[in-house]
Amino acid sequence: MSIICWGNLAKSADSTQRIEQAIEGYIKSHDENPNAHMGADYALGAHRMQTILDHPPGSVKYYHVYDIHAEQITAGAMIIKGGGPYISVRDTENNERVKIYPEGIIVKNGLISVQNDNNEVIIDKKGVWGSNIFYTDKKTKTSSQTMSGDFDFQFLEPLEFGFYLSRPSPVMIFGMIGWYSSAWDASPVLTVQYPGGYWPSNGGMVIILNNSGMNWGTYTFITILKLAAGQNFLRLLGARSTPDATVVFGGLDTFSEMSYMVMGN
Repeated sequence: MSIICWGNLAKSADSTQRIEQAIEGYIKSHDENPNAHMGADYALGAHRMQTILDHPPGSVKYYHVYDIHAEQITAGAMIIKGGGPYISVRDTENNERVKIYPEGIIVKNGLISVQNDNNEVIIDKKGVWGSNIFYTDKKTKTSSQTMSGDFDFQFLEPLEFGFYLSRPSPVMIFGMIGWYSSAWDASPVLTVQYPGGYWPSNGGMVIILNNSGMNWGTYTFITILKLAAGQNFLRLLGARSTPDATVVFGGLDTFSEMSYMVMGN
């Protein structure tokens, strides 16, 4: 008597589907069902419903993750921590151009551009350039100012500035003062007043006379001072070295000005 194998039997009189084919159909239908195993008591369902999906460290490779674009991040931030991880920015040829670490940013063969509506500052391998890199101002003295009598320093109007520094910063101070003196031995004296004191600290810049009688000329000065954070001021003061002589600063025929430049505020 022949042996009948149940795997070769038809499903019914009107269906030739064999049991193996039926099993394959059930498995395929199950695999294609996105809601399979999604019950609250099923492991897969509980896993997929978690707010945070937990995987063993290193189990999710970068090629399993879609590219993340800025517009896809709708809340929060992309966070990296120190000790090794960093964000790599690559060009279309997969060359690494930018590394973003918690400790800093490395740019290879490129630049950093900081922009607002009216200005742009660029940092590249040659340094910092662009508009509005330094804060600066200039004032010009067109009127003459005569000094006689008391020896005390006097403010040379309008050569003064007031400005605010967000942090301690070096400030370059420079200018040129026109002057003339009534005596060959009466030297004009200049000093810059600032919140920390006076420059120079030895009592002023004595202008050396180079003629006899009515002496005149221009004097150029420049220095860099480290000013503290907060409200600051700079003021140019003038005096004379001889009490009984007269010294005149500024005037239309003797061009005078003072400028400053905040470097790296």
